[in-house]
Amino acid sequence: VDAYKEAIILNPYNPFFILELGVVYAKLNSLNEAKKCFEKAIELEPNYIAAHHNLAVVAKDLKDFNLEMRERLIADKLTRSNLMPTNDYERSLLQTKKIKK
Repeated sequence: VDAYKEAIILNPYNPFFILELGVVYAKLNSLNEAKKCFEKAIELEPNYIAAHHNLAVVAKDLKDFNLEMRERLIADKLTRSNLMPTNDYERSLLQTKKIKK
């Protein structure tokens, strides 16, 4: 957690670091903290599929079923949009790991 927080201080606009911190929080069962991280990652990068997916998973665990459904629909729409990455940044948006569930 501390390493990701430090990385985010150095680069606060990097959605990848923020998502990874959210994944750590989710694994630690700090679901509200995870939710905040995924929401921030989406704020910085609205097309970040893994952030939408992870927010849906955490929302389900928090029993926020409206948020879960909304985020699952967004992630599904983005996945089905046949986005073709044109650079490493865009490839990262499509390949970053998701939390399971």
